[in-house]
Order: sequence, then C-alpha cells, then structure tokens
Amino acid sequence: MDHGHHSTSVAVQRRRGPVGAGRTRDAGVTRYLSHGHGSAILLVHAATAPSAAMLVLDVLPKHLWLPTHTALWHVCAAITARFSPAQTWPGPVAKSAESAEAAGLRALENGDEHIIKFTETALRAERRGLPTGRAAAAHACRSSLWTTEPVAPVRAFVRASGR
Repeated sequence: MDHGHHSTSVAVQRRRGPVGAGRTRDAGVTRYLSHGHGSAILLVHAATAPSAAMLVLDVLPKHLWLPTHTALWHVCAAITARFSPAQTWPGPVAKSAESAEAAGLRALENGDEHIIKFTETALRAERRGLPTGRAAAAHACRSSLWTTEPVAPVRAFVRASGR
C-alpha cells in the first residue's frame, strides 16, 4: 500500500500537517462546550489528543500523516460516541474570559491537569480561528462538571492529603 499518496479529503499542504487534525481538534473543543458534562475528564481527550499529535507531525515522515489522522479520527469518534450525553448542557453558557491570558490563569487556578491542557488546546484552536475556544475553556473550568466524575472522590482525597 502506498502511503505517500494522500486522499484529497485530508489536505497535507500546510506546513503543520493535515488540516484534518486541526478540524478534529476544533470539533472536540466545540463539542465539549455542549456535551463535556457527560464525562468531563474523558471528553477533553477528543480535543487534546489531536492537539498533541499536531505538535509532533513535523517530525513524522509525511507518509505517516494520513494514517495518524485516521487513527486520531477513530479514537476521537469512539470517545465522543461512548461518553457524550444524549442532551446538551442544560445550564447557562459559561462566561468567556476576557483574554487568553485570563483563561489560562483561570485554568491554572483550578489546578487540574486536564483543565489546563484542555484550556491550552482551546486557546490554540481560537488563535487559528475557532470562535468558541475561550467559552469552551471557561466551561471546562466549571467545578460542577468535575464533581460527577468517578474519580472526583479520589481527586478530592489527593488534594486534601497534599499529594
């Protein structure tokens, strides 16, 4: 199989690799805004996994770009299908931070590594044209999203014990 030939559905002309990886990341950020409450920790990965892959695409041989994007799409689709709730977020829309710096500080104040990485991913997406990046980051910082996770009691114990 010749992996050097790329389908026209995944543009590989950009210096940063397939456009599809950015679109997959943007879809994860956007979907988190409306459905992240279903499984707050797991659903951040539908945005952060493509973002992480985009950081290493430059060192991958170009013939691996399409298989990488394909694998990302499958993983993100599986995460989204399995962990998204049937209903959109019922509460009010989160108030976006006034700047990217303020959004980053809000995530750092929260201290959760998932929120920090998701915020970084959402802000990268916003810098590349996604208008909902800061709103999604603000939504991720809502403490009510994280208290329903199965690991919330473990996280509370770890924070209380200072570990």
